[in-house]
Amino acid sequence: GNLLVKAATAPFSLLASALGGDADEWGSVAFVPGTAQLAPASEATLARLAQALADRPRLALTVAGSANLAAERDAYQRARLDEQLLAEQRRGSASGALNPPGGAGSGPATAPPLEAAERPRWLAALYRRTDMPKPRNALGLPATLSPPDMQALLLAQIPVTETTMHTLATQRAVAVRDALVRLKVPAQRLYTANPQLETTATPGHWQPTAQLTLSVP
Repeated sequence: GNLLVKAATAPFSLLASALGGDADEWGSVAFVPGTAQLAPASEATLARLAQALADRPRLALTVAGSANLAAERDAYQRARLDEQLLAEQRRGSASGALNPPGGAGSGPATAPPLEAAERPRWLAALYRRTDMPKPRNALGLPATLSPPDMQALLLAQIPVTETTMHTLATQRAVAVRDALVRLKVPAQRLYTANPQLETTATPGHWQPTAQLTLSVP
């Protein structure tokens, strides 16, 4: 009887007792701030959870993603800027900017991962293409800016709202569900709940997560 009560009220504590680890580790999945990318340690957590669910076919799992506007604004903007820079690099690759001499006819070019040394180049290209107010010099021409100044202006024009965070939290729940499906957990045993928008954390002191709940349908 006590075991059944514990399974109903604290299922992750029961899993931790049976399989090791901490109940909090079983009950949440961490993400890279500002993104729906699983944190490195989360891969192992999900693998263990998938095995636990495989061994307990009556259990279902509900996932609720979370996000925090105040704590994740900067990280979200930087992540979106990195995506834009990679897109700019791919655009340059597709137009031949990254093709080596004599590479014509060898198939579509593939842009390599963005390297730190290449970042100023693509920052300048993205800055030129972005339609936004830009500083002018005494002659009224676009001012020449340093890479940090261009980056600051590009970051400032990336909007971050409660709707943005709501979408991000939803994406995190979907990311957990999809990862478990890839680990052979049946999709009909996985549910997503309404996202949770946190408001109390301060930047640098909040870890974005998706919260997990086990149940017996």
